[in-house]
Formats: sequence, structure tokens, C-alpha cells
Amino acid sequence: PLVPERLTRMYGELDGKKVLVVHQAVMAETICDGIKEASPAAEITAATWFSRKKAQRDIPLREDILYLTEEDQFVNLVREGGFDVIIADDTMKRAIREFKGTFIDLPHFAVSGRTEQNG
Repeated sequence: PLVPERLTRMYGELDGKKVLVVHQAVMAETICDGIKEASPAAEITAATWFSRKKAQRDIPLREDILYLTEEDQFVNLVREGGFDVIIADDTMKRAIREFKGTFIDLPHFAVSGRTEQNG
């Protein structure tokens, strides 16, 4: 998958920041890799709500990706993680109203029914 242009513009601003990326596994990892390449000093965590399709299971993924099963896990991850930036579907902001960092909307159709930003 292609990393959205909006995120590419943000990469330069992520050095030294703690970043959480929440999306489907392959997209989350692609974004993490792009951030790490552009901002080597960023500390990045990837998480997903979704298991991979059978056809994708042969694709090696990061061993450190977090698989979430409940909304409480996401809320606790944000509360305890000390993240400066969260990259996820805008719908997820409702669960973490106390988050004071930067939230970058990355639409995920299975979460919000949107396929693009501001849609």
C-alpha cells in the first residue's frame, strides 16, 4: 500500500517523537517503515484490530506489532504509552478524548466506512 501524502509530509516532524500507528497490519507496518526511514529517531509502535487474510499470512511481519481485540486495550495502550503522535482512523479519537498529542487521521474503511481523509 502507498503511504498517504499527508503522512509523508509529517515524517520530518516525527524525529524524537513516540508514535503509535493503528491500521490493518500491512498498512501499519508500511507506515512504520516509512517513518523510520525518514525519521530514524522516532520511536514507533504498530497496532491492529484485524488479523491478516489467509493469503497474507506468508508475508513476514514485524514481531512487535500489537494485536488488539478490545477497545479497552487501545485506551490503555494510549494512556500508558506516552505517545506524542497517533496515526489512526479519526473515529478512534472518541475513545481517547484525554489524548493531548497530535492525532493524524488515516481512514480505515472497516473502522469508519471512509476510504479517504475528510470523507
